[in-house]
Amino acid sequence: MPPSFFTIDPLISSIQAGHLILTPNYRLARHITEAWGQYCSAQGKTVWRQPLVFALDNWLRNCWDELVDAAHPALIAPARSVIDSHGELLLWRSSIAQDTQLPEGADIASLAELAMTTGQQLQRCAVPLNELNDSHHPGTDSLLRWLNSFNSALESKKLLTWEQAQGLVAQAFKEGGFPAYPAIRLVGFQTLTALHRGIVAAASADVAPVKHTTTHAALTLQNCRDDQDEITAAAQWAKAEHARNPLQRIGVVFGNLAKSQQQVSRIFHDTFLPEHCLPNSERAIPPFNFSAGSPLGKTPLVASALSLLAVQTAPQPLDQWCQLLGDPFWGATPVANGQAVDANSPTTSADSDDRIEDDTPLSWHHRQLITRANCELLLRDNNKLVYKPGEFRASLAEAELRSNAGHTPTENAAEHAAAISTNANTTAAPTNPSDQAPSLARAWQDNAEQVRRQANTASYCHWADEFTQRLNTLGWPGSRSLDSIEYQQHQHWLSLLEEFAALDHCAAPLSAHGALTQLTRMAKATPFQAQTNDSQVQILGLLEAAGLQFDQLWITGMDDRQWPQPTALNPLLPVAVQQQYQLPRSSASQELTLARQLIEDFQHSSQAIIFSYASRDGDSEREVSRLINPASVVATSIAPDLRQPLLKSLPCAKLQTIEIANGPPLHVGDQAVRGGTAILQAQSGSPFNAFATWRLGAQALAEPSSGLSAMERGNLVHKCLELFWLRFNDQASVKALDSAALDSALEQVIAEAMRPLHQSRSDIFGPRFAAIESQRLKQLLQQWLAIELKRSNFTVLAPEKELLMTIGGLPLKLRIDRIDRLDDQRVVLIDYKTGDTNINCWAGERIEQPQLPLYALGLPEHIAALCFGQISTTKSVTAKGVSDTPEIIPGLQPLDKINYEGWEDCLDEWREQLETLAAEFLAGQAEVAFYNSDALRYQSHLYPLNRWPEISQRDNAAIEMLADMD
Repeated sequence: MPPSFFTIDPLISSIQAGHLILTPNYRLARHITEAWGQYCSAQGKTVWRQPLVFALDNWLRNCWDELVDAAHPALIAPARSVIDSHGELLLWRSSIAQDTQLPEGADIASLAELAMTTGQQLQRCAVPLNELNDSHHPGTDSLLRWLNSFNSALESKKLLTWEQAQGLVAQAFKEGGFPAYPAIRLVGFQTLTALHRGIVAAASADVAPVKHTTTHAALTLQNCRDDQDEITAAAQWAKAEHARNPLQRIGVVFGNLAKSQQQVSRIFHDTFLPEHCLPNSERAIPPFNFSAGSPLGKTPLVASALSLLAVQTAPQPLDQWCQLLGDPFWGATPVANGQAVDANSPTTSADSDDRIEDDTPLSWHHRQLITRANCELLLRDNNKLVYKPGEFRASLAEAELRSNAGHTPTENAAEHAAAISTNANTTAAPTNPSDQAPSLARAWQDNAEQVRRQANTASYCHWADEFTQRLNTLGWPGSRSLDSIEYQQHQHWLSLLEEFAALDHCAAPLSAHGALTQLTRMAKATPFQAQTNDSQVQILGLLEAAGLQFDQLWITGMDDRQWPQPTALNPLLPVAVQQQYQLPRSSASQELTLARQLIEDFQHSSQAIIFSYASRDGDSEREVSRLINPASVVATSIAPDLRQPLLKSLPCAKLQTIEIANGPPLHVGDQAVRGGTAILQAQSGSPFNAFATWRLGAQALAEPSSGLSAMERGNLVHKCLELFWLRFNDQASVKALDSAALDSALEQVIAEAMRPLHQSRSDIFGPRFAAIESQRLKQLLQQWLAIELKRSNFTVLAPEKELLMTIGGLPLKLRIDRIDRLDDQRVVLIDYKTGDTNINCWAGERIEQPQLPLYALGLPEHIAALCFGQISTTKSVTAKGVSDTPEIIPGLQPLDKINYEGWEDCLDEWREQLETLAAEFLAGQAEVAFYNSDALRYQSHLYPLNRWPEISQRDNAAIEMLADMD
């Protein structure tokens, strides 16, 4: 059996004599009890009396329970109950909110937390209120007003604070209501408040602290670069020491563990369990214990519950909805014959049409995952930053129909959503074809009905039941079995709901929003610490480490900023009162004494101690605490190994080299291949990009932006020009308009083009935004039309004309922005661009922008010019293109600018290049090569497939190695 973290020798006689042993925390009390058990077992005993060892707070609560059970008439008449911390904070909020002298806009929630803490300190430090009456301190005057209102509320509700209850316990000991203890021994205390000193003194005439008398430890001072280096060095040291001797007691102490817990936990998990982050690794209990818990509201399971409740009534940002779709703790669960169906079981025969490539039926769980993924894509593609709950439910319904039917038109998806809404209050069968494939959309619709029917105000107990029903409707906490830690989180959630419901005795009914806000506050204020097996490696805070014994101890954060701690005066109390009654953090001398005492106690608690500090915090420097005597320590400075431990823990696998430069050929029929000119553009820039995008279907997730996206703005310009030239089909008609008529025509086409966005983007398209966007479009169109009116005479044959053509055996469907016919019957092809353009894209060996060359090859008419209509607010509004007669449009360049003498040679060369690109694509050519900068710049979303950063790094390393060899 590994040795306990407490040496029992100083307490043996006290325990045998039946003395009461008090500790500052549960951890130390448990270790003392464990050490006593080991001692008795070593003495050959098989049965022994449980020692009287309690954490101070636990002992006081036991005393209070006994006092209540005894119904002492002089002390608790009339009968009162103790208000918990959540109810106490609510009463403080209510009391402060009633203050008519409070400035408008004051943060009542923060003031309530400060006032409650101050009120507790006043009682614990036994500060007489008459000391505050004439202080003329503005903060104290406010506090006294709030305190009077708070005490009145307590009296009317027959409640006590925990500090008041402790005062009654002290009074019971003084009046003989409890028998006195023969002796009380205090272990691990640095200080005791006046309230606790009075209780302990009343409980026994013999009170004494217990100190260990071990010799001073060997001290080492470790200098680290920054906080991360310090934590990493401590973790690697602890792992090495534990591996060297698994039975030795190892402690790592952090002075600010509550603030740095997440970082500490991550680094220690990476060090001790490097494989924990791998997808196929089950959650394992780490070989170390944390003394500090995390807020219950931030644990994954409870955070999921709070998120599911929060998103049902208010609009949420896209990130929140996407996070919700990835949440594994909710989802409708099928039931067959009264029992839940396994998540990975295949669907019934009714679902036999939904099969994956190996002809295995899809499980309902997999179909729900597909639905969630499709829903995220729909939300992202809508380019909105915020979605209402109804919009989310509609997207979920459409995604579910697409998942069930493979590919479904949008209008059918709308009918599906309407059917779900219509049948929400009926018992009809779900829309899905199988009873074993429950509808996520139906679950959310049922939830929406519950929200719609909710009461305006109700009791806490009502909201606890209501929230539980809503979570049950959504299938929380999920279909899979919870692991040990998740199960504990669920049990804490149930306890939290009971505490929430109990607030009815101290607070008035409230709205659903207020109830959820209060429940969220309580969850974030409730600590959660998973119960795990004891380990010989303990990660502790300063106070939790006090009183324990170690074989090896590392104490971090020994810099001059934390040792001693700086003072933190209470703004609601006079400084003189705080220092006179020794309120926490009120005096520099008090903090200095406490720091010295802690260091002295630590030096007696281990055989070897490492003190460490980080020499830098960002750009500022730190120094070692002056409380560390340089003459008594051995200074070292060892840099930790910062390589990811996972890389070292994975086995060296023999990799198989696979040639990926060529994929399988593409066999096409008569139907046009999806992608159009974008296929050849991608093939020209990078064959792998084309293969991954148009063969594998890899696309970047849409990232919504504030306002209209670049694509939406570009589409607006295209639509306006399409509508304009459908109305005026030649240059002469436009020239015949005066300025007022032209302005009116532009305003009309702009209004018509923007009309669909008023509905689809109602989140941003208010009157003011619409006016600004209309003005922007009008200015752009006016500048472009000024160029059009300077051209040679033309007639617009077809705006947005579709064209089917085959190039190199690849059938494509093209869409030409505009075809103009000149007086000499030649045509001008125009492609609108709202970004930057350059005619050099047609001059290389691989055409970078093949749209216009393809159009030129696909039309029977003689070509006069190819022209980009660059219509950009940020770049410029101009015509860029080539022609054998460039004067027909201002801004065009002669063909020799792209190295061609005439159209015949030009088109022949382009045909050859485009046929080559098409042949490459059909053959499956997919080499990771980049022929232009854009192809490399805009393909970062393909890194998981092409591994370009790794390939580039490997190639650079090979080049450097060859250079070294030379």
